[in-house]
Amino acid sequence: MHDSNRGRNYTIGLALGMLVASAIGYFALWEPTATLQQQIELQASEAAKEYQDGAYISLECEARAIADASKPECLSAKAEAAKEAERNERDLEAQRTMAVWTQAMGKAAVIGTGVGILGLFLIFVTFWETRKAAHAGREANDIARENSHRQLRAYLGVTSVKVVSRTLIYVKIKNFGQTPATNVQMETRHEVKESGDLHSVFHPFGMIDPGVEVSGIIASDNSTLSLPSRACNLRVFISIDYDDQMGGKWTREACFYLPIWLAKKMPWQLHVQPNTTKERERPTNNDERN
Repeated sequence: MHDSNRGRNYTIGLALGMLVASAIGYFALWEPTATLQQQIELQASEAAKEYQDGAYISLECEARAIADASKPECLSAKAEAAKEAERNERDLEAQRTMAVWTQAMGKAAVIGTGVGILGLFLIFVTFWETRKAAHAGREANDIARENSHRQLRAYLGVTSVKVVSRTLIYVKIKNFGQTPATNVQMETRHEVKESGDLHSVFHPFGMIDPGVEVSGIIASDNSTLSLPSRACNLRVFISIDYDDQMGGKWTREACFYLPIWLAKKMPWQLHVQPNTTKERERPTNNDERN
């Protein structure tokens, strides 16, 4: 599941959890408590009506065989006692109602605590998933930038190494990329196994535009040996250093050799030696300092 969808699902789950908790609170706590309060109020009202009944008070005084002269005082005392009993009944009603709601609030607090803990957990999970989604977005941007870099950067490669005479070798390189290569420098080292000596030549090219092919020349002079006129075990080691436009620094290496069975007469077209062509990224100045 995608990280953003997962985070949205957690948010929806939190909202549904709150709705379910509200429904449970209403049907399991509020409605039963309100019903019980109504029953308490109804019982208290019925008891209070008995104390408010004048006939009940009068019958109670008559049942005591009180003289007619004392009967008004009895009625007055009983009426006052009935009012006091009614007040006590109402106080009891209030106490019972308070006790019922206190119990309900206690249960609601316990449920609310659980819901709060669940909510905090879901918020934490949502935050974590959002962070993961942001990290995945950054990784995707890095991958896209790296892919764009790979598609657009310069790629230098050797297209041919040709021996045109005993004193002259042409090395052609080309930019196969879509942007210019800068600070291009090529070093060639040629070896004739009969002599066992390596001879290095440096070729500074500067910048090579996309699709452009340039040639490096290895020529015999007083510091290098001439090639033998007959077939020989010739190898040319090539190393090309260059920079791309995105800040990358690269080195392309390869080795070309002369197959003896092809060396019948000049010019000689050298072949790339298997498993010698490779490219590596050189460290930047910041990497070197670190």
